[in-house]
Amino acid sequence: MDSVIHLSNNQGLVFFSGFPFQRGRRHMPHIPSLGYSHCEVIGFEPYVFYPDKPVEVQITVNHIDTTDKLYVHDAAVSWVENVNYKQFSACVMAAGYNERKSNANVTVDWMAYQGAPVGGIAGKVRISQWWTGTTCKAVNFPPVSYGCCC
Repeated sequence: MDSVIHLSNNQGLVFFSGFPFQRGRRHMPHIPSLGYSHCEVIGFEPYVFYPDKPVEVQITVNHIDTTDKLYVHDAAVSWVENVNYKQFSACVMAAGYNERKSNANVTVDWMAYQGAPVGGIAGKVRISQWWTGTTCKAVNFPPVSYGCCC
């Protein structure tokens, strides 16, 4: 845990500050055929995240195949479910018609955090369900201040 603990003499209170963060990689042993998904529960190390604050998780799917450099894999879609301060579910579904027999090792690389690092921002944008085509959403950032913060 990369947080810093500050002790205060004010009524014995303990204040925590920092940026709780964790990352990892999970092998996904089975990517099912078209239209079916596979989820794996990934647990966090204990005492990294505050239980009363939301945890944000970002994932990406990787196809790692060291035996055939010319292999072309089907696309994959990934998402997270059931996120809390102890664990989350990483889900993957093959896109396309899954016509190729996959010999690739599929992994999910993930990072989880609470809040935002100093000078950073974090947030969410909801994208409604869609089945085909492209859906875009604008993300508006607050104005940047370059002045001194002292």
